[in-house]
Amino acid sequence: MTVFLHLLKAIIVEKVFCDLRLKKWLGYRVGCDIYNLHETKRFYFYVVSPDYKPKDLLMKIHVFIATIPDYLADVDHETFKHLRRGADLPDESCMSQELVHDNM
Repeated sequence: MTVFLHLLKAIIVEKVFCDLRLKKWLGYRVGCDIYNLHETKRFYFYVVSPDYKPKDLLMKIHVFIATIPDYLADVDHETFKHLRRGADLPDESCMSQELVHDNM
């Protein structure tokens, strides 16, 4: 599941930013990410906006999420290979390379 979530993020992070930030102007900070809650990986979308009520943002995010299956279906094999190479995939310890090489 961890690898799937990292691949999903790599594939849709640009679409999230382009659609929700640049096209719809929903907020000044938008994106998606993965977090661990009680040893279960979760995937979430976020939008920070002073202009919309939370309920309105949630509805717009749900509309956006409904477009993801069609978007994923249109990703061709070469694009998928390119995105997979660039993804921050976890190693055997299930930690992303970003965290494995953290010097803190």
